[in-house]
Amino acid sequence: MHDAIRARRSRLEQVDAELAGIKAAEGFNMAKFTEKIGPLLKEWRARLHTPSAQQVLHKLLPTRLKITPKRSPDGRPMGWAVDGQVNYEPILRELGLSAV
Repeated sequence: MHDAIRARRSRLEQVDAELAGIKAAEGFNMAKFTEKIGPLLKEWRARLHTPSAQQVLHKLLPTRLKITPKRSPDGRPMGWAVDGQVNYEPILRELGLSAV
């Protein structure tokens, strides 16, 4: 009985956290965000062809990416699986925004 109550409380906490995220997203203005992020992304793309590219990538990718070829059951190449973490906080900070 106690385990069931703990499980329900845990699930309620999870749902509350999800609802808080939804409420935060309701006020999100995609057009305004796109307007603000456009110039920053243009600048970052330009940097990718310079020695500062490593700095830009390090901001976004705090850990190494694991890239693995994907194959069909008969062994034919099907693309790539990319596994790793992406950190969007540096972009948001440069835009004067904060992560939820």
